[in-house]
Amino acid sequence: MKFKEFFILSFMGLKVVIPVAGKGTRLRPHTLLIPKALINVGEKKIIDYIMDIVVPLAPEEVIFVIGYLGDIIKEYIESAYPKVNSSFVIQEKPQGLGHAISVASQKINENDSLLILLGDLIFFADVNKAIKEIPTGEHTISVMSVHDPHRYGVVVLDKKGKYVEKLVEKPSTPVSNLAISGIYYFSIAKPLLESIKYIISNNIKTKGEYQLTDAMMEMVKKGEKISVFQIEEIYDCGSKEKLIEANNKLLDKFFKHIDIKSPAINIKNSVIIPPVYINPNAYIEMSVIGPYVSVHKGANIRNSVIRESIIEEGAYVDGMVMDKSLIGRDSYVEEAFRELNIGPHSEYKKKSL
Repeated sequence: MKFKEFFILSFMGLKVVIPVAGKGTRLRPHTLLIPKALINVGEKKIIDYIMDIVVPLAPEEVIFVIGYLGDIIKEYIESAYPKVNSSFVIQEKPQGLGHAISVASQKINENDSLLILLGDLIFFADVNKAIKEIPTGEHTISVMSVHDPHRYGVVVLDKKGKYVEKLVEKPSTPVSNLAISGIYYFSIAKPLLESIKYIISNNIKTKGEYQLTDAMMEMVKKGEKISVFQIEEIYDCGSKEKLIEANNKLLDKFFKHIDIKSPAINIKNSVIIPPVYINPNAYIEMSVIGPYVSVHKGANIRNSVIRESIIEEGAYVDGMVMDKSLIGRDSYVEEAFRELNIGPHSEYKKKSL
């Protein structure tokens, strides 16, 4: 590469693409009215953890690929991150991650550097360091070691263990335990954009969708160098069970201790067992909260015992004993007397804590 070309490429802007067009079907009914990216985990929304990575990078533009309930995501991003140059493109029909990037490509120049962050994962990684270590013209993706590789896109490295030799989307027969974990960086966008265009124009699909792994495999075939970097801390938020698990781990990480005497926390005649997160605008009375409970803005909890649960914004809970529960935004939950009609050989039990 000539010096002039290197100089130009080195100072091109960074574009970030965040695909958030999914319907979050495994999290229904919570995602019927609220996009998955705006569900709270720990102290904040899933998308906020991703933006914690993006904002320090000061990218030229952040492109959100939206679809289902996309107007709600757009409203939130523009309100919460007014200083970020955000744009939004609509993926009318989700057809895979490769297709999502194709939709975003209208806002990406061939010589831009490109960072893709999946919008339904929470991860903690030094992305800035990973980017800085990549020579211009090369690329890198994050990986993690997994026990069940058939659920992921996986990579096979070359004999030196440095560059990707093969990528397989959700292999039925495991070829590697290195799973792609949601962060993709391309120092020059052109090779990726060309490969995505190729798989779409040739209708190359895996499991019925245009996959980013297939596009990157085309890049490898053409001699592009893709390295990997390991991340250990990643949380899947795709189901209620995974969401609660992620909430537990994040509370353990950030909220092992809480000052219940702080005037910023509105708690009366209650027992708080850390780790918990309690928003200053929540109200708790005559209850036992924790361990592993997140209580969000405007939530009102009375006369209840709650552990390992997420109480969303504006929810009202009274007289409940709950474990591993997810109470949606503006929900009303109150224990009441029951009228029962139970047949022979039946059992009715309350789950004990």
